[in-house]
Amino acid sequence: MSKNPQSLMDDAYAMGWMIKPSKGDDGDDHPAFARDQAMCAYHTGGAIGASSVLFIKPNKDSKGRPPRGVVVAILCNLDGVQWTGLASDIAKEFEETAGSSSS
Repeated sequence: MSKNPQSLMDDAYAMGWMIKPSKGDDGDDHPAFARDQAMCAYHTGGAIGASSVLFIKPNKDSKGRPPRGVVVAILCNLDGVQWTGLASDIAKEFEETAGSSSS
């Protein structure tokens, strides 16, 4: 990970997967928009007439096996569409719902 991110998108690429570190993983704060950013990994894909994303967001305090978290898969019959933001929003809603139902 870069110690001094040059852009708002400080993702790392790993064999087709984009890895977004949680705030402080590399010892530095991330840009203001990501102050509460949790670690996530995602992979996008597409072909003629289709787009997809697989978005994985593990729980920060998940120490058990198997790990716990939220996984969102979106498949669509449109090409050239970026679904990463929508997948992140859906994961956040599931986390908030799970958090409120456990209390």
